[in-house]
Amino acid sequence: MDEKTYKPVMAVLIAFGEILIVSGFYILVPTDLRGNVFFLNIIVVSIVYLVNVFSFLDFFPSISEIDRTVAGLGIKWFFIIVYSIFALAILLIGLVTILPFKYQLVLQLFALFVLLGGLVISTRSSDKAQKLADQQGEERNRKQQINDILLRLSLDIKRKVPENEQELNLTEKLKEKNRMLTISNQLMAQELENEIINELSNLNRIVLTNDQNNGKILEVLNRCQILFDQRKQFYTN
Repeated sequence: MDEKTYKPVMAVLIAFGEILIVSGFYILVPTDLRGNVFFLNIIVVSIVYLVNVFSFLDFFPSISEIDRTVAGLGIKWFFIIVYSIFALAILLIGLVTILPFKYQLVLQLFALFVLLGGLVISTRSSDKAQKLADQQGEERNRKQQINDILLRLSLDIKRKVPENEQELNLTEKLKEKNRMLTISNQLMAQELENEIINELSNLNRIVLTNDQNNGKILEVLNRCQILFDQRKQFYTN
């Protein structure tokens, strides 16, 4: 079933379920008992039904949202289950003990408040997880960018620089240092990575101009080694 067909079908099924709930109350409850508690119970059962339906419909998040969704999913389901049990328990207690309407209303509002608070917490957890995932993605992209520049630099040195063994050895050392870097969200670590990218990009342009000298290449490569060593001090936090 494609997406265009799936959504209308699910909307019809959800609406049909809600109609069954309302119809069931009106069919099973005599007219003389349809007071405030009757309408409160319809609302409570409808909320429990809709909250659970929409929660389970989102059971399989898309790949692009998996990090964000799963992070808050456990919290979300915990509060939904607690709310469902609590709300239905209040309803049953009211039916069995003839609990006054005002007490049932207060308890149901409290249960709803707990549910809404839980959903807010779940959303906040998801947002924080998404922010962290985005940040780590940027870190990985910078590491990959450095690796790509070093790879191009190695190829260019082989083609453009005579007697290039020392330069190539230093480039390989930089590749290894880059592989050993751990992700860090500290601003200083990001600034060092950006400085490494700038230094290597400039060096790549120097190599391609054909008028460089090996001393300048070694100078930049050694400076990059120092930057990598400084960056290595920052760890994941």
